[in-house]
Amino acid sequence: MRRAAPQDVLPETVHVPPADADSVYCTLFRRNPGFEELAEAELQTVAPGHSPEEGIWISSNPVLWAETAFGTDGGRQLAAAATLDALRAQLMALNLRAENVAIALRRIPRKAKGAREAKKAIADCIDADVDYDNADLRLLLIRTHHGYRVVLPADGGDGSWIEANNRPHNYLVALPVRMAKAMLNLTVRPDDTVLDPFCGSGTIPLLAAWAGHTAYGSDISSQSVQNAGENVAHFGRHATLAVADARTTRQAADSIVSNLPYGLYSHLPEGALEVVFANLKTLASRATFVSSERLDDALLEAGYTIRRRLSVEPTRFERFIYVTEMTALPAV
Repeated sequence: MRRAAPQDVLPETVHVPPADADSVYCTLFRRNPGFEELAEAELQTVAPGHSPEEGIWISSNPVLWAETAFGTDGGRQLAAAATLDALRAQLMALNLRAENVAIALRRIPRKAKGAREAKKAIADCIDADVDYDNADLRLLLIRTHHGYRVVLPADGGDGSWIEANNRPHNYLVALPVRMAKAMLNLTVRPDDTVLDPFCGSGTIPLLAAWAGHTAYGSDISSQSVQNAGENVAHFGRHATLAVADARTTRQAADSIVSNLPYGLYSHLPEGALEVVFANLKTLASRATFVSSERLDDALLEAGYTIRRRLSVEPTRFERFIYVTEMTALPAV
């Protein structure tokens, strides 16, 4: 994921205190049932921080929220208070100025009350007219059951990757696009090469290429590789794809991200996963796998260090995401 660009590029008619080392950034994110743990782990990797309230992430670094799997909005937090009077006091102290201001609203949850009164109070604290069409200062008011936050919105980056939901070829057991995106953000660093040795219809190589990485994908099924190639080409992206067995492939990469085959859809005989891990550990120093089975023993036996184990949709179809690394690649 790209590092967040500097924020607060504002017209000369606007006065907002500049960002500094003490600035706080607020990111709104989806807490889809069963995906809360994954959403927070992804944000913790992208911009270390904490979630003080449902759907809100606070960090000392800005977040390109559109390039995360669950982010919906965000920017630099200007004020936060439990009461409207305290919010007014904070905003007045900031001496905000503009010719025209527009205030967007987010309620978390949607039934949170008091938002209209808060919008009027914010406008009264700024030397500006309210004009949603010609605003030179745009603010975001977040109303929760716990209080109010006022945020200076920032460009969230490129969120076009979500179009991968409309890929021509899909499988019943294909990895959901948001989950694949989160797994990449948990694992991949800038300029990494990425390998998916069980690429199926190519969701992970497609998203890796979309994010600007050199992407490799392989699968033992030639039909899957063909479908993956057509999916990647459909969006004008490029990934190097090959028919190969994960037990013997020699395609090295900086990181591996993969959805392991399982159940009736698995082509791996009993005991083969251990052989897969023994091979893959020689190809990349970082790897993230998702499986419907617990893999702790197999991964540890193969020499992986498990950095995170996340449970996804535990009450429906539970899957486990393992974020791992090798301290050093073994000699081949």
